[in-house]
Amino acid sequence: RLPVDRQGYLPVCWGLEINQGGRFSQANLADVLGDAMERGTNPPPDGNPWRDRLIVVGSTASGNNLADRGATPLDNSDYLVTTYLNVARMVIDDEFIEPLPLRVRLLLVVCLAGLSATITWNLRAHVAPWWILAAGVGWVAMAAELFTALRIWVPVAHPLIGGLLLPFAGMVTCRVFFEQREQQRIRGIFARMVSPNIVQEVLETRKVALGGARREITVLFADIRGFSALTDRRQRAAEETVRRLGLTGPAAEAHFEAEARKVLETVNLYLAAIADVVKLHQGTLDKYIGDCVMAFWGAPTDNPRHAVQAVEAGIEIQRAVARLNRQRARPDADPDDVDAAVLQVGTGINTGPVTVGLMGSEAHIVNYTAFGREVNLASRLEGVAGHARVVIGANTFAHLGRNAPGLAGRCRALDRVQVKGFQEPVAVYEVAWREETPGDTPPESTANP
Repeated sequence: RLPVDRQGYLPVCWGLEINQGGRFSQANLADVLGDAMERGTNPPPDGNPWRDRLIVVGSTASGNNLADRGATPLDNSDYLVTTYLNVARMVIDDEFIEPLPLRVRLLLVVCLAGLSATITWNLRAHVAPWWILAAGVGWVAMAAELFTALRIWVPVAHPLIGGLLLPFAGMVTCRVFFEQREQQRIRGIFARMVSPNIVQEVLETRKVALGGARREITVLFADIRGFSALTDRRQRAAEETVRRLGLTGPAAEAHFEAEARKVLETVNLYLAAIADVVKLHQGTLDKYIGDCVMAFWGAPTDNPRHAVQAVEAGIEIQRAVARLNRQRARPDADPDDVDAAVLQVGTGINTGPVTVGLMGSEAHIVNYTAFGREVNLASRLEGVAGHARVVIGANTFAHLGRNAPGLAGRCRALDRVQVKGFQEPVAVYEVAWREETPGDTPPESTANP
């Protein structure tokens, strides 16, 4: 019984070819039949080459209309009756090819596609192709072994193309697309934190430590002074207006929201001025803590002049705020007029080894920040700075002495101060920032240690 498929086809296991020298006897059919007619009923002699043999009859003529030669899986030009030889061998040896069912072949393609997608998505771009190549070679070797040992026919082309290569090409395309989108997202996030050239450097650097690293950096805290008092005054003024006009319900809420919006616009104006200066001086804008800005220099990329650039930024912040105050100030303005309110900034700067990296979790907001003892000291120095002053720590002053002696000469040593969280008083220095321009000098104010 021949195991044909539903369409009546039988897969042929090709292993024989007539051109194999000396394996098959060939003779003219007329001669064989003539010899048999001469013998009549006598059996053929023992030396007869056709005794007890399977005979295949076919044309071996060389004429164009009689030739029965063509290409077979084993030879470019052979007698086409070779097909019957191979079918006969399959029947005699009971060795038929067993194709895999269609559902199994489809399942194999799906499995290879999943393997290809997993390899491409999880491995680096220069490693994944080698794993795909190894998987393809392994598949071909497995298919050859199954056919040779068990005569099980496993498809090769469809799984390799549809299961490995096409998913690999598709996943590479998707990965390039998503990585470009991710780069754009990272660029957008970092562009709000640092200057554009640092963004580009971070994207081009392969060994940026975002998981947590110990670095020596310089941290700056700049706090807007007078914002809380302005908020309280505007709140009282809004309440007085509501009472005076008899506003209730939605009208009163709308008035309070309008006042809050004006106050927020004012503080955002000062925060934006500070942030612009930080990015202009190659700093990393870490976060806004209420009306305070935290920034640092020296991470995520190395910067040997981090202390110098941080102090220069602290000086420029004070000057930018002074210029902003000159633009907003009006001599005849109401003290409670939020559009004419002028605010001051106290700046604290400190240098030292800290831990920098991503804080948060995969399920919540992640922020690239710095933390440690020296960060806490910078925050305390901001409190010491009071109004319109730049106060730096001893480590920052030492960096200025090595890298910018001229800038260090603008620093004035203050009395040691006792700050919260530190057992011993710390050395502090004030940096002169005022330009020789009328109006830059703010009102004197005492520090708040």
